[in-house]
Amino acid sequence: MLLTVDVGNTNLVFGAFKGEMLAQSWRLATLRERTADELGILVSDLFQARGLDKAEIDGVIMASVVPPLTGTMSEMIMRYFDLQTKIVDPAEDAAHAGMPIRYDRPSEVGADRFVNGIAAYERFGRADGRPVIIVDFGTATTFDCISSRGEYLGGVICPGVHISADALFQRAAQLPRVDVCKPKCVIGQTTVESMQSGLFYGHVAMV
Repeated sequence: MLLTVDVGNTNLVFGAFKGEMLAQSWRLATLRERTADELGILVSDLFQARGLDKAEIDGVIMASVVPPLTGTMSEMIMRYFDLQTKIVDPAEDAAHAGMPIRYDRPSEVGADRFVNGIAAYERFGRADGRPVIIVDFGTATTFDCISSRGEYLGGVICPGVHISADALFQRAAQLPRVDVCKPKCVIGQTTVESMQSGLFYGHVAMV
């Protein structure tokens, strides 16, 4: 089995694949202060809870946009799985992955955006030679454009919906912290509804 690890600013996402089939997946909060042992115990417990044997994992690949956790995660994988981790490096991996990067500075492309592009093009673009746009609602909302030839062209990075909500609360003295959800009407009848409308429908309109 292949273990995939997505180290994001908000979540750590693990996926265990048998061939091309996703056997199990898990999501943990990203806490930079966690040690390799803490992560190892958590992941081991998750495997046990789903009836999976860690010994079946024979490869690990990780896309990380949180440098302080990249080393910690690699250490955990070595200690608890006895495996080296393949860390995705878009600038180095582009040729092997068959996705040339047309960014001015390929080293600036996030590993998460790069693997999103590869997965989306393989699933929706390659067979018919279609261009693909990927929208990822994460800590930041990102748009990534892949050409019909499978080239990573670049994209757009915007504040994520939760960052936007936090900014309104922190920078506007009379605005409260709100949950991000779809309001019952576009025209809000309260301050909370008005904020929720702006956050929800603003992001919908952006897409």
